[in-house]
Amino acid sequence: MFGFGKGSKVTASIGAALHHQLYSAMKENEALTNDRLMSLFTNGYTSSFVFCVYGLQGLNAEKMLGKNFRNILDGVLPARLYEIFDKQNEMRKLSESMSDKASFSDMFTGNQDPKYFAESQLLAREEAEIYVKTGDVNSVSGWQNYLTGKDIYSEV
Repeated sequence: MFGFGKGSKVTASIGAALHHQLYSAMKENEALTNDRLMSLFTNGYTSSFVFCVYGLQGLNAEKMLGKNFRNILDGVLPARLYEIFDKQNEMRKLSESMSDKASFSDMFTGNQDPKYFAESQLLAREEAEIYVKTGDVNSVSGWQNYLTGKDIYSEV
């Protein structure tokens, strides 16, 4: 009678999908995963995946993201993933505000290249659609592939 509402169920589902990818990546290659967590890809993927799943489930994505995002990330990797996200978000905002990016070219290389932020957002949108259709945590693996350096991410 007093079960969880749709928002709570969707929030738990999102956390499960992100946790599954991170846990699988850690089991496969913990050192590389730890290094790649500190990236603009992680920043873009996590926020876009959460936002898109909420939206596709017919919920107010902006409101739900604001209310639950930190709890989702803390549930995936307690006291660490949200901190990483927050620091990367500040780095991204700083890089966007810089007028002379050439002077700080080392800041925009490797996994800090802004192209990975935009790329991860597109991938997260695609995977959110798949996840909402299937409800299967195994149906999404883009973030895991990035974290472990698979496929197109082997040269990052």
